[in-house]
Amino acid sequence: MASAARALALACALSLAAGTANAADEWVFCRKSEAAPTAPAYVEVPGDPIFGFTDPSDVGSPGDCGFAMENTGRVGKQRGSYVGIGSKYEFYVTPIENVSLSLSGFSAWEHIRNVPGLDDRTGFAFDGISTEVQYRVLSRGPGNPLAITLAAEPRWARTDPTSGGRLPSWGVELKLLADLPLDEHWFMAGNLNYAPVWVKPNDGSSWGHFSATNTSLAIAWGPDGKESRFFLGLESRLLGGFEGLALGRRVTWAWFAGPNALIYIGDNAAINFAWTPQIIGHERGSSSRRDLDNFERQQFRLKLSVWY
Repeated sequence: MASAARALALACALSLAAGTANAADEWVFCRKSEAAPTAPAYVEVPGDPIFGFTDPSDVGSPGDCGFAMENTGRVGKQRGSYVGIGSKYEFYVTPIENVSLSLSGFSAWEHIRNVPGLDDRTGFAFDGISTEVQYRVLSRGPGNPLAITLAAEPRWARTDPTSGGRLPSWGVELKLLADLPLDEHWFMAGNLNYAPVWVKPNDGSSWGHFSATNTSLAIAWGPDGKESRFFLGLESRLLGGFEGLALGRRVTWAWFAGPNALIYIGDNAAINFAWTPQIIGHERGSSSRRDLDNFERQQFRLKLSVWY
């Protein structure tokens, strides 16, 4: 413990020394140099969440940091009353060029009444933690409008995302994030996510495992291009669930699509709202045109982002 305390004190001292250095190009987290930015010779895509659920490729500049509170709601089953809200509280930082790191905590709230196959429940629970690393592998530049970032987010969760009951699990979400400007006012982004998950049943049986995918495509429009104070967009998301860790036999899939919007509230904060009802879906062995056992009638997200 003493050695750890000395190491922490040394790190704080070094950070303070870096922050008081006179060199104009030095920085510390949440505080960058005052050098005037230069306008790029190409159209850039805003790095804020202008695409709804779909993430942009931006990882920030060295010294950037911020906080985001993301609330994802799931509403409606085949019968009964069902509302689930999963919240993510994320702190992120860009320590070096092309790399960002984040640490997140999660909570879950469910209200379930008279839904077949689920116990009635109303309650709030702590739902685990995650960490994420993002690395931009292809930067945008003159003659190259496309930018690509790879990310990995390992997570420990405590609750079943459908029933709200206690169900410990471990997983890692691997992400490919890409975006490009269509012109000065229109922007496009796409995500391809794959997540293997290990689940420990409450009855003491051996660990189960499955995998999930999330493929999304979104467009957004800003009246003043990248400098717009608000953006409007549309988004399409295809979610899938599979047996085994390596995308074995598909168990379920659902297609969600809908609008989203982002509004800046000051110079260092923004609110993003996205709503995507389930258009069509299918669970193996079911004849229904939508899968309302593994998914919901509609999903929405409200996200507050603050940066420094």
